[in-house]
Amino acid sequence: FDWMVEPPPPPPAMHVDLAVFSYGGVSSEVAHAVAVEFADALSAGIAVTLRTDHHGDALVSRARSAVFSQFLAGGDGGRADVLFMLDRDIWFRPGDLVATCVRARELGAVVGGLYPCRAEGAGVSALPAAPEVEWRSGADEVHDAAYLAAGFLAIPRAAAEALVAADMPDALRLTRCAIRPDGPDGY
Repeated sequence: FDWMVEPPPPPPAMHVDLAVFSYGGVSSEVAHAVAVEFADALSAGIAVTLRTDHHGDALVSRARSAVFSQFLAGGDGGRADVLFMLDRDIWFRPGDLVATCVRARELGAVVGGLYPCRAEGAGVSALPAAPEVEWRSGADEVHDAAYLAAGFLAIPRAAAEALVAADMPDALRLTRCAIRPDGPDGY
């Protein structure tokens, strides 16, 4: 009676690991936008896994490094296509998170969203690679950046693997954490 068995659902079009760095709680606006993103992603055939294994680490740079390392190692139980890092206080429009992940995967490049820096007059969360580039709020544009903050950032697996394989100074190379060698997978 094979004709009576329902076929398995198709695999997701994309799998996203979402890490929300939430030291001190998540704003209600961010929580709402993330909930809408989950619903929209499911309807688009995109699987989203919320990573929580980094909570409790007060040093955000170390927590980001551990999440990145576990993403590369397939510590998500699978091999997600994109790692998305979101800070707890970055407000965004529903749809922007998934759209940023899709764009990053299409380009095979790290893609981030612009947001204002906290200090008055400090500018935005990125530095353009070319001085003639003008950032435009709300524009669906991708520009090369010399610097990109990690508060709203999509990293596709291909770009992550290329970054780790790149010939860079040893001081910048990802290594096991000497501070918490007993942490998950030694990172």
